[in-house]
Amino acid sequence: MPALSLKNIIEQRRSIRRFICKSISTDTIKDMVDMARWAPCPNNIQPWRFYFAKKDSAVTKKVIGYLENKAAIKSIAIALFLNDAIRVLKSCDSVLYVFNNNMVRNRYKKMVSSYYQKKANLFEEQAIAAAIENMMLYAETLGIGGVWLGSPVMVGNGIKRIIGSPYELSAVIALGYYDKRPGKTPRMAVDEILTVI
Repeated sequence: MPALSLKNIIEQRRSIRRFICKSISTDTIKDMVDMARWAPCPNNIQPWRFYFAKKDSAVTKKVIGYLENKAAIKSIAIALFLNDAIRVLKSCDSVLYVFNNNMVRNRYKKMVSSYYQKKANLFEEQAIAAAIENMMLYAETLGIGGVWLGSPVMVGNGIKRIIGSPYELSAVIALGYYDKRPGKTPRMAVDEILTVI
């Protein structure tokens, strides 16, 4: 089978929420994080920090329990998203907890206004998003699927405490091998989203 082009990999990648029972090795996770760290970031700040755990680890079990508690007391809309995250975390093989070390925001806290502090945080989050995308695309070449879970970030301080990280939670990535790729989801046409000026 010929190697896929980057364009093919981007077009075929899907958010995978159902996984098969096959373990991802720690070395494979390290390779994925290696691809993440090559993402573009302003002034080479590299604000990302990754914590890796298996689904059945004590940490992930505590995170799932914490999310279940939060889903029981949050508004119905947030609970729906949290319950989806819980279901995925229970079925995946591995979890990457992605944190922002807030280096830029913290470094310039006393020097700039709160408006520019927020912008510094935006730069950090954009870099982290690019790193996650690198990792997800590389995972696709290995037959590993994943889904970028945003809802746990809404209750991220509790997850931060469980993990023992001094950083701010940016994303939770559920990973695993899969045997069935979901169909294409509709995308807006290029002419709908691009304005030539």
